[in-house]
Amino acid sequence: MRVAELAVARARRLAESGRDAVLVVDSLSRLAVASASVGSRRRGSDVAEVKALFGSGRELSEEGVGSLTVIATVVEGAEDDGAAERAVVTTESALIALDAGLAANGVFPALRVGECRISNEDQLRDPDELAAIRRLRSLLGDLDPAEAANLLRERIEGSASNAELLQDL
Repeated sequence: MRVAELAVARARRLAESGRDAVLVVDSLSRLAVASASVGSRRRGSDVAEVKALFGSGRELSEEGVGSLTVIATVVEGAEDDGAAERAVVTTESALIALDAGLAANGVFPALRVGECRISNEDQLRDPDELAAIRRLRSLLGDLDPAEAANLLRERIEGSASNAELLQDL
């Protein structure tokens, strides 16, 4: 936990000095277990430190000041009993659900598309783009995960831009 705390403190200082910093954490689940095992805490019971670490990501409000982006993994079924996932569920701005089975079989992008989302997406996208994205998700959601990943890869590779990818939907 100490190394994670030092990394966050360093990233915050960089952001406060006007730089844009990215902190990659693999994995919050392991940090939750480590945090809970420190002292006499019961395993998985205290996630305040994990939530604070993940919540460090922000754009600093003062003009000319940088930002801190936190990219972190959470392992489903980890020994933290889901504590890390519960800690970030209201803090995340985007969720990318990876599929280890697809990756093991060499299928990329190894995504569970139906579970991927962006918070407040309806406020970030124009209505036509949002409708097209929802149609794409629906199309991919009706397919087997490997078929969905292959179709998505084909569409990405055959498109010069996101707009082009979505225009035929």
